[in-house]
Amino acid sequence: MRNHQSNRRVLGVWPIPALLFLVQLSSAFGQLPPEVAKYGYADTIFVNGKIVSMDDRSSSANAGNIYQGVAVKGDQIVKLGTSAEVRALAGPDTKILDLKGRTLIPGIVEPHSHIYGAAIQYLDRFGFKYPPDGIIVSMQADRSLEKTQAIMRETIREAVKKVDPGQWVVLRIQGHPEAPNEANFWGWTRRLTNRKTLDLWSSENPLLVRPGPRGWINSKALEMLNDFLPGYSESIQETMHGDVIHEDIAAIGWVGSQEMSVIDWEIFLQKLPPTILAQALKLVSEDFAALGVSTFSSRIQFPKIMTGYATLAGLGQMPIRFAGHYEIHRMPTDPQQTRQIYRRTGVLQGIGDDYFWFDGVASERWDSIYPESCTGPDTQAPPHIKAREVCPQPGELPWDTLENALKAGWRLAGVHMCGSESARSFFKMIDRARAVNGWSMEDVRAARLTGEHCNLIGKAPDIIQGLKDYGIILSCGPNYLHDTRDWIKDYG
Repeated sequence: MRNHQSNRRVLGVWPIPALLFLVQLSSAFGQLPPEVAKYGYADTIFVNGKIVSMDDRSSSANAGNIYQGVAVKGDQIVKLGTSAEVRALAGPDTKILDLKGRTLIPGIVEPHSHIYGAAIQYLDRFGFKYPPDGIIVSMQADRSLEKTQAIMRETIREAVKKVDPGQWVVLRIQGHPEAPNEANFWGWTRRLTNRKTLDLWSSENPLLVRPGPRGWINSKALEMLNDFLPGYSESIQETMHGDVIHEDIAAIGWVGSQEMSVIDWEIFLQKLPPTILAQALKLVSEDFAALGVSTFSSRIQFPKIMTGYATLAGLGQMPIRFAGHYEIHRMPTDPQQTRQIYRRTGVLQGIGDDYFWFDGVASERWDSIYPESCTGPDTQAPPHIKAREVCPQPGELPWDTLENALKAGWRLAGVHMCGSESARSFFKMIDRARAVNGWSMEDVRAARLTGEHCNLIGKAPDIIQGLKDYGIILSCGPNYLHDTRDWIKDYG
């Protein structure tokens, strides 16, 4: 009773004009558009445009409804409609932008792009020489393999004269205009050179030869990699499938994109301050934002990339959103340690904020792009063609690492699943983890696992049904259509 009397006494001292004002204010709020009543006045309103909503969720090419205007509050669209309808959400501080008939689209989501690689080209703006101790030289391949090897020899010998012993020499090989992918193919098929030959041309300087995603190093570079990353030689023997192709990978000096990137990011950038790397990554992201990209996802293979983005996010300066696929197991090291790494880290997916977060574990090496995609019994070709296929098997490093990650509760995202038989292997690997964890198929589908490239997935009924049953989302790169001619040449 005392509280009610107190409330009446408080109300009883309000003057009549104040009460009238409250009645008027209440009446005014009752007339506000529902969006304003719920969210407040819009921060920004776009009018007189063609607002592409992308609200057609069907499989058609229809972009959905087109609107004149859109109202935005914070990071949320609160109204789509005519210019007059969205203007009704304007308050005294709302910014109104007239599109004057121009088109406004949602930000592009790029599901697979390693944009951070371009950050290296910006480092000189911050006074950082790349590589800090060494030289990068380029040459153009000839149509003849023998002539290309001769050009390599002379280019490397001239480059060595320009550096001190112990400094790096990096040779980039550009394809011949009449056959731009031929030098790249020589790299994939291990025909261009080998470690012993490179030692003849550069014995005192670590050397990296890059004709494409596969390249070579000499003995000096191998020595430095094994010193920097103990277990490197053992690791690359497994990740490059040395036992399958009957090669001693370290002995021939063959390296893949990942091993070359280790040199780029971890050796060459070893002394780069995180703040400088963060600003270089910011410039790259701004380039993508200018193209309309608002979100991208990519593998995070190395500590340096993680450090750069973590620094940029910590500064609150991420220009676009980044969904990171963790792939730290690609740092070459003791293979037995690598197999268990995701059991030891704890599950990190979901950690982050609106601009930078983990969404699972990826692997570039499940199978691979041309000429290594695994099609198994689905295709017929001469033995030397089929021998190039990289088909995942239990006991191999990529398989064991992903299976252990899945058993530990990680989501698998961005796994390179290029060929049809590799998709079947992926299903089998999931089943092995499912049996241990006691998951139902609904549990698997709820994880929303994703694969990349799918250039030779095909449309065999069991593959299509498997993708549906396991709920696997594929990000297929149309850029790999350029390999079609080579696939037809090899497989008919």
